[in-house]
Amino acid sequence: MSRRLAWVCLAYICGIVVGRWIGVNAIIWVISIIAWVGLQLVVGIKNKRHILLTVAALFFMVGCLRVGIVQDTREIHNICQGDGDQVVFGTIVDKEYVSAHRTDYVVKTQGILGDGGKVYRKATKVLVRAYAREQQPGYTPDGQPSFLPGDRVKIKAQLDIPHGQRNPGGFNYRRYLLGKGITMACNITPDNMEIRATPQSFNIYRFLYNIKEHLYKKLDNGLGDTAAGIGKALVFGDTRDIDGHILEGYRGIGIGHMLAVSGLHVGLLIVLVHGILKYIRVNEWLRFILIGIFLMMYIIITGGPASVIRASVMTMVVLFSQLAGRRVDGVTNVLFSAFIITLIWPLQLFDVGFQLSFAVTLSIILYYPKISKLFTFLPEYINSSISISLVSQIWIIPITALYFNYISPLSPVINLIMVPLLSLVLVLTVLMLSLGFVFQGIYMALAYVSSTLINVSNLLTEFFRNIKFSMVNIPYPPPAFMIFYYIAALYGAVAIYRPKFRKRTLPSFAMAMVACCCVFIAVSLVNTNTDYMEITLLDVGQGDSIVVSMPSGHNILVDCGPGPTGGEDNQQGWDAGKNVVLPYLRYKGIDRLDAIFISHTHDDHMGGLSSIINSIKVDRLYMPPVDYKDSMVEAIIEESRKNNVPVGYITDGHTIKIGNGISIETLHPPETFKVSSAEAANDSSLVLMINYKRFKMLLTGDIERLGEQSIVASGKDINADILKVPHHGSKTSSSPEFIDGINPTYALVCVGENNYGHPSDEVVERYRDMGAQVITTKEAGAITIKTDGTGFSVEGYIN
Repeated sequence: MSRRLAWVCLAYICGIVVGRWIGVNAIIWVISIIAWVGLQLVVGIKNKRHILLTVAALFFMVGCLRVGIVQDTREIHNICQGDGDQVVFGTIVDKEYVSAHRTDYVVKTQGILGDGGKVYRKATKVLVRAYAREQQPGYTPDGQPSFLPGDRVKIKAQLDIPHGQRNPGGFNYRRYLLGKGITMACNITPDNMEIRATPQSFNIYRFLYNIKEHLYKKLDNGLGDTAAGIGKALVFGDTRDIDGHILEGYRGIGIGHMLAVSGLHVGLLIVLVHGILKYIRVNEWLRFILIGIFLMMYIIITGGPASVIRASVMTMVVLFSQLAGRRVDGVTNVLFSAFIITLIWPLQLFDVGFQLSFAVTLSIILYYPKISKLFTFLPEYINSSISISLVSQIWIIPITALYFNYISPLSPVINLIMVPLLSLVLVLTVLMLSLGFVFQGIYMALAYVSSTLINVSNLLTEFFRNIKFSMVNIPYPPPAFMIFYYIAALYGAVAIYRPKFRKRTLPSFAMAMVACCCVFIAVSLVNTNTDYMEITLLDVGQGDSIVVSMPSGHNILVDCGPGPTGGEDNQQGWDAGKNVVLPYLRYKGIDRLDAIFISHTHDDHMGGLSSIINSIKVDRLYMPPVDYKDSMVEAIIEESRKNNVPVGYITDGHTIKIGNGISIETLHPPETFKVSSAEAANDSSLVLMINYKRFKMLLTGDIERLGEQSIVASGKDINADILKVPHHGSKTSSSPEFIDGINPTYALVCVGENNYGHPSDEVVERYRDMGAQVITTKEAGAITIKTDGTGFSVEGYIN
């Protein structure tokens, strides 16, 4: 395999990066390609180098064109606009049970009838989230599946474009779905979807779905609930059935890649399949074809993660090269695999799974031959394990820091123990599933051994997790650091193989890198103003969560957003603490909170607390007095006790001074203010005034008119520069006299999609009439205020 192909593939990948960055319309790239080809025909091709440059430039523009086509969402916006429903005609290609009341379907469209009656012949994929209260959607009352892959369906729903990244350090859901070819989504009840036709002959989607469901049942029956979750992750990359604490443990100690189907998994499976085919004396070409069919089926069953496609393409290239008697170049093979994947799904290039998979593979190809020579005194297996563990870290440390904001210093040692153990579990589990069709006794014996080893793995994971430096939280690495790091890594890869080049360039390269680091540090110091306080209203949907970071380095959190047991506006079992607050804190390098304030005892303000206090150090928890019994409050108090977090109940007059010139003053509720039930807790919300020199911001929880009247009647000075609007902008709050007393420059609303009409148009207009600028997290994403105590700025993450 020629290295010239590597340069062409690399040019195409660079084109995707540049095309996404500059965002030029696809038609411009079509014109550019035609003009370039025409120019080369006029000028003429002079030599091989000219041919390579010409082809590389052509593929660069093709990469720009390909990503431009994917990013052109004008037709998608036209389909989704309007207040009415659209009608989708298509075929179910995938089905996933998310929870007891939700099932997701991926529908490949044949056509869409727009709100205005226009027909769009758009071939795309739509994510359909089906909700039901009485029974699991996707099942009939007698327990039979009602919709299956392969069914042609008609869906009536309000289509929308999935949201992108809405918080610093957050997850870009739109990019993730686009990487899978999904451009739109909708929420329905099962009544909104009907079957138009079922497969009357063989259907690949139905066939593979039935195989997967059968294998899942085998795993559940053989391994038991806890171990079956790990088994499904090892074989299929499906982590939904793994306990959240166990899953975080695997990821935290740096072996989360074992629970996402990777090249290692594919390699083990290919060795197994290849060995069986060779044992039964299948000839080489037929063996090649059967392995290819097996890999295609496995890609579909696992959902097509980049690591599986990469390993599959590389495997087929190696096998074909062996049959053809050609030498395989590792770097070219990797880049060719990346080219194949991004040709189909160009946005996969920006997926963390894609980047980790290719980074690890390139690290092994580039560094393993040299690093392994350092450990020749060790037995071959130990040498190989240590070398691979070490070289794998070279390229993935910055990626791990970028996406997850932590690194695991002990990862090479932990991988040395855990990877062989889990690899053995994978082989035994695959054998269990394969032989279980015929030999029940062998199936039961292998299931027992696999489940035992999985339990041992879980115990080891918990042990490693409790070691102090098994996971180190680090802030978001700046782009300049990433560039310097990978330039140094590439230089190292070239230098270790070319001694003369190393000897000639090392002094100059070292001086250049030192100079760049000095410039980087100097710029960082100049841009760092230690006098600034930063207040961020996170976008947690229909709920509140506010992080206050102070110049002294102290950090507090006011409310935690909704939790997994929320009401009808949180049907997905979504945890804001886990999915928004913790990623933001890690992004900022915050591994300790000096205090958490819970404004009141409703899920949309305290539901995410459990995930937070179980993940990072919290010095103290503050909340208003609770004069009634509430199971959620009792659970949080117990959770706080287990984590040694003292709980304080505060009322008006309570002031906390933090750092230089910063105080948090409690204005409400008074000690005499009583509520009889959780339903009436809004008016007992903590109302906090943040004071920093001349800057003031008022945080109001969900107080309503009764609470507002109490504050106004107290005669307290409530004038503030910025107001966090009470109760998500409800009609029952924001009375004129209350707003008049505050006289805010900005009125910020924490709000998401909801069924309550928040924020009220009347309330928004009231603030505007009184001179305040209104900004909502629903429109702006996270809202960040920066102040030095005299002036301040307000900025939305999206706009």
